[in-house]
Amino acid sequence: DHSDKDISAIFGASSDTTRIVASASYMRRAELRLSDRDFVNQLETSFGNPGSFLLLAPSPTLPDTIPGVFQADPACDTATGSRTVNTNPTTGESLCFFDPSPTLSLASKEKRFLAYLVAEHNVNEYLNVRLEAGTARNDWESGFSPSFPILSFPVVSADHPGNPYGVDVVSRFRSIGDGFGERGEGRVVNVGNHITNRFVISANGSLGFSNWDYDVAYTNSRNDYTKTDADQVGLNVNLALAGLGGANCNPLTDAPGSANCLYLNPFGTALTAQPGDATFNSQEVLDYITETNLSRTQTELSTFDVVFTGDLFEMPAGTVGMAVGYQNRSETRERVGSKASNDGDLVFLIGDKDVAAGRTIDAVFLELGVPLMSGDAGYLDMQIAVRYEDYSSGFNSTDPKIGLLYGSPEGSFSARFTYGTSFRAPTLFQQTAQSTVLNATRDPLTGSLVFLGETATPNANLLPEQAETFNFGVTWAPLEDLTISLDYYNVSYTDRLSTEVGQQILNADAAALLAAGCTATTLNTPVCAAAQSSQVFRDSLTGTPLQIFANRFNATSAKTSGVDLEIAYSMDTDFGAFNIKNNTTFLNTFKLRASEDAEEFDGAGKRNINSVLARSLPKVRSNTALGWNSGSHSVNATVRYISGYDDGEVPVDAWTVFDLQYSYAFSVFDGDSSITVGALNLTDETPPFVGSRNDIGYDPIVHDPRGRMVYVNWKIAL
Repeated sequence: DHSDKDISAIFGASSDTTRIVASASYMRRAELRLSDRDFVNQLETSFGNPGSFLLLAPSPTLPDTIPGVFQADPACDTATGSRTVNTNPTTGESLCFFDPSPTLSLASKEKRFLAYLVAEHNVNEYLNVRLEAGTARNDWESGFSPSFPILSFPVVSADHPGNPYGVDVVSRFRSIGDGFGERGEGRVVNVGNHITNRFVISANGSLGFSNWDYDVAYTNSRNDYTKTDADQVGLNVNLALAGLGGANCNPLTDAPGSANCLYLNPFGTALTAQPGDATFNSQEVLDYITETNLSRTQTELSTFDVVFTGDLFEMPAGTVGMAVGYQNRSETRERVGSKASNDGDLVFLIGDKDVAAGRTIDAVFLELGVPLMSGDAGYLDMQIAVRYEDYSSGFNSTDPKIGLLYGSPEGSFSARFTYGTSFRAPTLFQQTAQSTVLNATRDPLTGSLVFLGETATPNANLLPEQAETFNFGVTWAPLEDLTISLDYYNVSYTDRLSTEVGQQILNADAAALLAAGCTATTLNTPVCAAAQSSQVFRDSLTGTPLQIFANRFNATSAKTSGVDLEIAYSMDTDFGAFNIKNNTTFLNTFKLRASEDAEEFDGAGKRNINSVLARSLPKVRSNTALGWNSGSHSVNATVRYISGYDDGEVPVDAWTVFDLQYSYAFSVFDGDSSITVGALNLTDETPPFVGSRNDIGYDPIVHDPRGRMVYVNWKIAL
């Protein structure tokens, strides 16, 4: 069962002076695993359990093994989900691959609850008081592999009791696998929840003169986000590999493998070991090396607004109106995580540091509505606005806007024009917080696909992103029931807030090393050390990238333009009312330039996998909806279309899905209620295939892998 289930209810009461409305909804979604979708690629990784090992000397016990290259543990093929892959027949290299697909969530198990209350009391024409309160809770569970890879390539000594080689070895492994159990049985489940609370109190009414009104409001919203990220702690892994693991072991005084000290065994000998053996991975040692890594992030925004609106003076075409206001915003963000996360000692997730930050923003604005023309030729209105914002963190912006709206006298045609500037300030997160995400990257130096951490570093000197916007549109009703609306937009960005792409950093690092004549095993030479990028951390013995550091920065420019089209037609018949509506967006250009010396390129119609400024950008998105209603019954059918786009290797095909919904309206205790049944992606269309640079097999930014989803929605108003 991978469908979403939603239950909603609305309750309300009112009198001449008081109105109260309350609503609540609940949604539960079952988990969808990668293995539930046959079109999703397997996510095999070369870090298995048991692992692969590089011998630092000839083995006295396994003389057929080759020193100096990685080879899969002899027991690799006996472990669940593992298989030996001969990765380089020339050198004899082989690796123990592991497939974690059955353990991974494609869509997390999720529960959502929302509740909302509005209470409003009208005292008189001078005072109306309104109170709003809302809460939202989102709980999720997501499955991961039994453990993450140990990316530090630790050396395991010859005297380790589980070492079958009898010599020191460099290890490539994950600490926990599926063993001999069912596939996906030994997975880790991380959990998290969002709790958001919002409170608003406001007052509005007449000032008592010249048609002037006021509106004063205070809003407070707070979000608490807690989650767990299970991973292994690097220090504890190294101690346990040396036989000094366990909560009761004192590494300074106890001997390796003594009564209080335990070994972590990365070799295949652990698969057949029994409890009590020195080679057995007990739950105690696995708990010792594993960190749950509970983190909590709290964000809060408090806003005070005061707005005055009214008439200024009369013009031949009408009254000039004005709105003027002031706003104060105060925002804070605080994150607290585990010690291992703060130390950056999680072997795969790396970790992020605790941070607390805050700022205040003051803003004033003025807006004028000016009627320029009204008569037999139609009407023409002008809107002029300006807003000034000042941030306590050191920057400010003044942004004007002008708009014109023309309407024909019979009301069948209108035209609009808008020009203005705007800005987007860097967030507290971008300015102050380090953030690590996990991405699949292909390393040109070693020729391997590596799933590793990309750490974005904070940048306190980020500038606001500026935008200049131009829009022109028309709406035409050639028939009484037919409306056509067309809008052209053009937006130019400067100082675009961006983060470097890890794949680009890795490509540049590999290109510099190859140009210097370096290989994966010669990185310690002076020439190769000088050629290495400081943003890529590689293992010194194998050359495998372990971590990428990406900078947040202001890109030079981005320019985008396109057309939005809407066509709507309705028709009443003896069989009910029919309506059809099409909304289509045509992306014309999305020109990007990361820096002054970089070439400008157009990302429209491309996946932009290596771009710092854009994501997947199909040129056409279109929704066509056909509706019918008669009395208590209504049916809606929707066709959703996304055009194909260029992936650089294999073009991504267009995608069309069909949704269908039926609703029945009825009355319960004189309240309007309804029950709705429907299906998203009714024909269960699979998303288009995406080429080898994507390790999943589809584009998660554009397409939905969940397939057909059937739902039932019940709403009741009392």
